[in-house]
Amino acid sequence: MGAPIGNKYALGNRGGRPTKYNETVLETARDYFNGGYEQFGVLPTIERLALVLGVGSDTVQAWEKQEDKNEFSIIVKGIRNLQADLLLNKCLLNEWNSRTGNLLLSKHGYAEKKELSVDAPKSVKIDIHFEDGGVE
Repeated sequence: MGAPIGNKYALGNRGGRPTKYNETVLETARDYFNGGYEQFGVLPTIERLALVLGVGSDTVQAWEKQEDKNEFSIIVKGIRNLQADLLLNKCLLNEWNSRTGNLLLSKHGYAEKKELSVDAPKSVKIDIHFEDGGVE
């Protein structure tokens, strides 16, 4: 049931819980991107950012898509780029496990591909020799 007619508290309310997004969230995200992630682990992740902000990772992804949160969107994209860069460099230097790196880099569009090229002649003649010396 909707709010009673004339309810002044319902005016302008689109429903749902008010957003937690504010200037503090933006500053915390900025600090996380600028090296703050190192106190939580070696690799910046969107999931860890969400934990630090006290929201779900789906909320972070929703905020990233909202036009009025442009700077936040840039920070989240920067975290993804930083993650891919760290993965590439640490795996190339054998500082991190390459199998784990492959798995994580697949989320960034990288893929391990194995190509098999078979160049067979168009026709192949097979001679079958029998023990009696005949050829079929």
